[in-house]
Formats: sequence, C-alpha cells, structure tokens
Amino acid sequence: MKDIRYWNDAMEMGQPVETKLFLSLAGTGSAVTLTSLSGPAIFPITDSAPSQATIDAFLGTTSEISLLAFDATAIATDTFGLLVNMGGQVKDLVACRIESNSGTAGVTEVVNVMQPTAAGLTASTCASELAKGSSGNIALRSVMTGFDALTAGVITITLYWMSK
Repeated sequence: MKDIRYWNDAMEMGQPVETKLFLSLAGTGSAVTLTSLSGPAIFPITDSAPSQATIDAFLGTTSEISLLAFDATAIATDTFGLLVNMGGQVKDLVACRIESNSGTAGVTEVVNVMQPTAAGLTASTCASELAKGSSGNIALRSVMTGFDALTAGVITITLYWMSK
C-alpha cells in the first residue's frame, strides 16, 4: 500500500496552477491602456502591434510568439492581445477565463472562456485564442464585445496551467 504522503504529492502534481492577472483599464477605443495590478510580467497589445524584436525581448526568447498573431487584422475592434512572461515554466496550458468589471455598480461580466489551441495563435485572424509558446510562456487574444467602449474598470484573467 502506498504511503498517503506520496499519494498527496502525485495528486498535487496533477492539479493545474491557477494564476490571476488583474488589469486596470483606462482610456477608450484605440487609446485604451491596460496596466497590470498583480501577477507575472505582462505585455498588453490593444492597438498597434509591437515589433518581433520587442516581443522577443519581453519574453527573453527568439520568435516564440509570432508578431503576426497581433497584426492590424488580428487586433481589430473590441479586441486585445496579451503576452504573459511565465519564465518558461508552463508545461501545459489548460484554460483561461476573462471577466470584465466596468466599475458601474460592481457589475462583472464573464466575457470569455478559452481553451488553448495546439498550433498557437492564428496569424492575421481576429478571434479569441489562447496558446502556450514553445518556450513555456503564454499568449492570448480576446474579442470582447464592447471592449473599445469601456473607459475604466478591471479585467481579471484567470489562467489554468501545469508547471514543468
């Protein structure tokens, strides 16, 4: 019979880690700004795409996440992108849940629940997608109805992932 301590260790290793990101939202439309209030380092993309060199420098990798996932076609009306530098610690990505609190009467709306795509974010496509990069970092793109009309509030992103 197995010792209960070993069973607990095995159980814990099979459970996803939950990481919550809280982003403060300010501005409107193409001038919206997302600022991290907690969690790992993030790189929000709300209007113009950064260069591939900027993405690589942020993640500390080479072409792990393609610039084309965040081009003008991909980041269209009511869409934002996000790179999350997880220090290469993500083995498997399980899911993501995005909630928006507009700050009006404490109303919270679940705007998106995503499962990861195996091939990464599709280039030049405006669709909600979630992906793990080849080096263990996370990228997502979310289409949120009414996102460009928001002027204040908090966006909560909950990532569920397995550690290396």
